[in-house]
Amino acid sequence: MRKAAVSAVIMASGNSTRMQQNKLFLTCEDQTFLERTIELVRSVGFGRAILVIKPEDLANIKVPRSFIVIENNASERGQSASVRFGTAQVQGEGVLFLTADQPLLTRELLMDIIRNGENNNIVFPTRGEKPATPIYFGSAFFDELLRVNGDSGGRSVRDEHPEAWVTLPQGEDLLMDVDTPEDYRTLQRLTAKGNDLLEVDCELDLEFE
Repeated sequence: MRKAAVSAVIMASGNSTRMQQNKLFLTCEDQTFLERTIELVRSVGFGRAILVIKPEDLANIKVPRSFIVIENNASERGQSASVRFGTAQVQGEGVLFLTADQPLLTRELLMDIIRNGENNNIVFPTRGEKPATPIYFGSAFFDELLRVNGDSGGRSVRDEHPEAWVTLPQGEDLLMDVDTPEDYRTLQRLTAKGNDLLEVDCELDLEFE
């Protein structure tokens, strides 16, 4: 699939309940997680880039003019609201959904997903044998994505169509998502090892009530 034929949707309107503070603004290599995700999407050159975010968080981030910004006032309804809002703005033959809590994602991975994308398949990396994100859906699934409900998001559409899967096995570190303070401490330990893949310097001031 040509990257210009694919839209990217950054889903950034979660509640960060387990982290105990807003994950979007945790910092890694002098950038917030959200800034890193935005820059990653910009580096690929998608046909359309969409950010779904809560209004109160939008006030704290500078978004490139090329992005379509959708304010999500229904985040309490779960991830499916972000999927529906994002899909409604998609154009082209496919869409790639990303979250903002995977700071070790690379442009190479996103390009690999896009290269394997078709209008009738679903492409995603796996960690071990488990599906992970980012996840690509061809245009054949847009109508279903517009009807998702609850907190399952696009997973419900993915799980309905195993015949359409294209899986890309990856290392666990690359796909790490940071959901809890312990996850972040694990990230710090990983980056402290000086692995060539993980040359990032992350800092977090965890605040507990």
